Amino acid sequence: MYFDNNIVRWSTVTTHYPKHRISKLSIYKERATRKVSSVQLLFSCDCVKLENNLEREKRLRADVEKNRRKLESDLRSTQDAVEELEKIKRELEETVRK
Repeated sequence: MYFDNNIVRWSTVTTHYPKHRISKLSIYKERATRKVSSVQLLFSCDCVKLENNLEREKRLRADVEKNRRKLESDLRSTQDAVEELEKIKRELEETVRK
């Protein structure tokens, strides 16, 4: 191996040491494969987390919608009851005036 300002001249290395080049390439390939595998694993974990979060959000949204409809129904019932009580109050006031 020849050095030129701390830089390896790969053409010289490949010319004189083809086995060295092959082993370096296999090392780089193995490292790249490991990195790709780790990235794929992280990606799949993130996908699972995102899918779980999506399902949780859907359930929460459905619960909120169900509670909103229930509260709207309760509000309508309460408003009807208030109107009925006001009507009774007016009738009683008229009866007292007579």
